Amino acid sequence: MNLQERLAPKIEIINQEIQQLVGSWDLVDPLIKAIHHILKSGGKRMRPMLTLLSCEAVGGDVNSVMKPAISIELIHNASLLWDDVLDEDDLRRGRITVHKKWNKNTAILAGGTLASKALELISNKPDILDLYLKSIGKMIEGQVLDVSSSLNATTQLFKSKSEKEIFEILRKRFRERAIEGMEWEESKDLLLLADFTDFEEERDYFEMISYKTSALIKLATRIGAILGGGTQGEIEALTNYGFYLGLAFQVRDDLIGLISDEKTLGKPIGSDLRQGKFKLNLYTIFALRNLDDENLREFLKLMQKIEQGDAFQKIRKIIDDCGAINYTRDKIQLIVQKARDHLSLLNDSDSKAVLNDLITFTIERKF
Repeated sequence: MNLQERLAPKIEIINQEIQQLVGSWDLVDPLIKAIHHILKSGGKRMRPMLTLLSCEAVGGDVNSVMKPAISIELIHNASLLWDDVLDEDDLRRGRITVHKKWNKNTAILAGGTLASKALELISNKPDILDLYLKSIGKMIEGQVLDVSSSLNATTQLFKSKSEKEIFEILRKRFRERAIEGMEWEESKDLLLLADFTDFEEERDYFEMISYKTSALIKLATRIGAILGGGTQGEIEALTNYGFYLGLAFQVRDDLIGLISDEKTLGKPIGSDLRQGKFKLNLYTIFALRNLDDENLREFLKLMQKIEQGDAFQKIRKIIDDCGAINYTRDKIQLIVQKARDHLSLLNDSDSKAVLNDLITFTIERKF
């Protein structure tokens, strides 16, 4: 039985729970239609699945974590609505995005509604509510860092600066962000990042995605372990597993956006590059540090006309030729090995085996 077949029963239950929950909401149009649209867009349900599996892995009853698991999925979909607005994406999972089908206000309000309803589901569990609030806060901070580092914020950059000046600006963008005041739930997260990052810009990138993506995946595994009655050691093992899995998931997601195709991906490839967000990918950070002067100059010129002709394909070749794609793949392998190391601390079980298979899915997925 493959992974998809093993997960299918749980995914069906999760979808039924979501459908029943949303069906009970008395919301005005087009708000409820927008919510149905995003929730029926074919998501993987990875986060609630991780909560259920983590609960089972420590010997817990999945029925005890169903509402918290659904809550995490609602928060995730709220973040997708906001992310699409900020990135101005037209497609999500092969379907038109909510802000394009309706408008930005509807998308923002639908996201707020999902987040509110998510917290309602766990309002009777004060012992975990604080974890949710902190994770949501970190997720939003990560999105702020993502947006603030985009070259969209400097639309005149290419017109007003020389190539050398542009390069220096790019190299400093992460360093200039106001991230010092942000509080981490656990200071050891910084140590976990330092263990596998090779230079400052890379570390800052991983800090950003640990907020934007990993925080919610880490929450999913931690909540499952806590409510499943896990020991402190089991809770920490699954928390760290989720942390590393979330990092690997986002790095792979960034890479897929470069090397996949539109039909498989469900949206245009290279959307981040086309929007000037190339500093926010591990492979482009590596490329900017390692390109020689000639290729750097060509890269920057192509970025000015990325929507024209075969400019994107040429940019992708420059990135590949300098070793950035292979470097990114190697880094993903390093990260997921750390996830496996923490998972190995648990007693063997069917759920543990599925959690391990999810690591393989993360590094091999094409969408």
